[in-house]
Amino acid sequence: MTGFVTTPVTLRMLLTHFKSNGEFPRTRDQLYEIGCLELCAEPKRKMITALPLTPSKRRFEIAMLMGAITIFCNKQLISKGNPLCNNDVVFDIHSWKITSSKVSGIHSDDFEELLQTALFKELEPNKFSWAHYSYAEYLAARYAQDQELTGSQIISLIENEERNIVPQLYQTSAWLAGSSEEVFNHILQNDPEVLSLCDSNLLSDSSKRALLIALLDRYEQSGSYNRLASWDFLSNSIFLVSRKFFFPI
Repeated sequence: MTGFVTTPVTLRMLLTHFKSNGEFPRTRDQLYEIGCLELCAEPKRKMITALPLTPSKRRFEIAMLMGAITIFCNKQLISKGNPLCNNDVVFDIHSWKITSSKVSGIHSDDFEELLQTALFKELEPNKFSWAHYSYAEYLAARYAQDQELTGSQIISLIENEERNIVPQLYQTSAWLAGSSEEVFNHILQNDPEVLSLCDSNLLSDSSKRALLIALLDRYEQSGSYNRLASWDFLSNSIFLVSRKFFFPI
C-alpha cells in the first residue's frame, strides 16, 4: 500500500475508490483495473455523438485495444485525422484497420468517444495522449491476456534479438509476467531485473526467492546495482522470502 500512496497516479485512484467503496484494493492489478474502469466512465469533455453512449465496460475493452496499439506498435500519440500528425508514432483513429475477431465491431466513433474520457488528455486540437502512460502499459498487458496469447507469442512481442526485454516494454512485460509462469520464467533467465517491476503481492514465495537469487547473481557478475527495482519491492520480497526459506523457525 505504501508504494501506491507515494505515487501520485495510484494515490488518486486509491482516494477515488475509497471514497466510493469504503475500502482499498489489495493488489496493484486490482487497483489499475478499478481505476481504469472508473476513468472510462468519467468524461472530461462533453460527449458529442448522436449515438447512445458506450457502457464503461465496453469502453474498457476499447481502451485495452488502444493500449496495445500504443505499446506494441509504438504509437505514442492519437490523432483524429490531423494532417500534421502523419508520422510513425501517431495512431490515426480514422485510418486504423482492425482485423482481430475478438475486437470486431470497434469503429473510429468508439475511439473518439473514448478520447473524451479521463483516460486521455488533449494536447492540441485533434491530437491526444494518455493522461498517464502507465494506463497504456497496464491495458496493453490486459489486451494480450484477453486475446489468450500463448507464452511464446507474448515473448516474441516483448523481447529483442538479444533475448532482452525491449526497454519501452519493461512495465508491460512485468504486468504480463505476473500472470504467466512461462513468461516469468523466460524473463527470469534472460533479463531478471525487469521482474522487479512486478506486483510482489501477486508472486509466490518461490518466485520471489528465484528472482532475488537471480538479481544477486546478476549483481555479483556485473557489480552494478539493479536499475529498476524499487526499495519497497526488494525489502518486502527479502523479508517474506528470508523468513520462510533462509531463517525457518
